[in-house]
Amino acid sequence: MAYPIIAALLSLVAQPQEPVTDQPDPVAEAEEKPIIVTASNRKAESERQTIVLGSKIPRKPALKPYNIATSTGIGGLTPGSGMEPLSGQNHVGKRKSVTCASDDPAVGEEASCLLIDAQSALQENDKAHAVAIYRFLNASEDFSGSERLAAAQKLFVIGQAEADPLLREEALLRMLKTGAMPDQEAQGARRSLVTLALQRDNVELAVARLRDVVAADPQDAQSLANLAILLRQEGQPDASEYMLRAIAAKKAEGQAIPSGWAEFIAR
Repeated sequence: MAYPIIAALLSLVAQPQEPVTDQPDPVAEAEEKPIIVTASNRKAESERQTIVLGSKIPRKPALKPYNIATSTGIGGLTPGSGMEPLSGQNHVGKRKSVTCASDDPAVGEEASCLLIDAQSALQENDKAHAVAIYRFLNASEDFSGSERLAAAQKLFVIGQAEADPLLREEALLRMLKTGAMPDQEAQGARRSLVTLALQRDNVELAVARLRDVVAADPQDAQSLANLAILLRQEGQPDASEYMLRAIAAKKAEGQAIPSGWAEFIAR
């Protein structure tokens, strides 16, 4: 009798699938760093005040903070002369500043601005641009692990909303690569990646990912048993070894051993 969760894993592999061509590879996509045009002027200096020196060519003021560019005295600057400050005939210099903030204190201003840009793109139904921003932010070493994780999480949300398993898989890989995930969440991501590999009928990749799962938690009895089943299916000689480890982990927890696991060893 096969253990239910193992049977479910095997059913994913056994299900016939329609041939699909030109599908993106989520593993390769997770390594991509797109080039995007960012609002780099956010980090530049504020706009400098300029004045008109008898011509239409703006120049920097010679004196700070206020100076009058004129070759005559200032005695003529009387009310009604058209030269008083704030008259409708004078140029008024303005300074503009742009700041961005996140609810997460671990996400800085520049990363927050990119996240806001991506959200704006989504609101304008430009999913491709939003995805490119999230990929760029996640892949850039200029940002912290927490900032890169935030971008990958946003990418995962799009994958969920679009029912796109390939984008979800890519996002999970990007999350793990940041090294910023809490241990429990990281382990959940690894298990999800196993399932996604099986859904793509890639047993070899699923085995490799299950090895990552049990390496991170050697007492994960269910994952050990699942790995044993897949290894047996692939004709690998160490299948029984992993099932024995699964049984030992169950015993250590004081739990009953599923009958299917004992039958696996007997075969």
